[in-house]
Amino acid sequence: MKLLGEMQRRLAELETPTGTSVNSLVAQVQEAIANITSTVTAAISVNSYTKAQIDAKVASPGAISPATVTTSGDVQVGGQLRAPDAVTNVITSPRYSMWIETGTGRLGNTSSSRRYKQDITDAEIDLDEFLSVVPFVFHYIAEVRKRDDPDFEEYVGPDYVVADEYGLMAEDLHSAGMTPWVYYDAEGRPDSVNYTMLVVPLLAAARAERDARQRVEEQLHALTERVLRIEEGI
Repeated sequence: MKLLGEMQRRLAELETPTGTSVNSLVAQVQEAIANITSTVTAAISVNSYTKAQIDAKVASPGAISPATVTTSGDVQVGGQLRAPDAVTNVITSPRYSMWIETGTGRLGNTSSSRRYKQDITDAEIDLDEFLSVVPFVFHYIAEVRKRDDPDFEEYVGPDYVVADEYGLMAEDLHSAGMTPWVYYDAEGRPDSVNYTMLVVPLLAAARAERDARQRVEEQLHALTERVLRIEEGI
């Protein structure tokens, strides 16, 4: 037992670090810490942005990599809002027409339900004035420049086919007093036509034509009855 105790004491002495070994151990630990710090710093540098870089990204985000971006608040777009795939995306499920709020540029829809309306009365539409508005076929100037103006930023070349457009002139609707169907620019000039809502005066015109036809049929029927009565009295 005494020999065993002596061996344990000697082993403990051997395992106790000397000053040299302690210094060596400290140096090793410091080197390891330095390596870890360097590795972490490099990783942070590669995978993070500085405040200046973040500010630049916020000011000009550029292309967004994720396929889907979800936000719980409003998204302000300083430039043009584009969805190139929208023109080929055929929607067959229930849908709304899209409207743009002129004052804010917000996208949304408008309700046609009575639940959201008051002061509902029959619309008085001057159909003679409305029917005085002439439809035209025309070309947009910008489209013609794509074909004819090499200095135009969207110039395509002489082979570009300028599409025929059919529509109304906003100024003509304004002159006819059809102002509810005209959009005006910031300077108050007639600028665009609310084609979607033109169904209202068109429906009014169709109803007027139906009522006129009914009156003619009623008058014709009354005249026929009168002739028959006259013939029966002869």
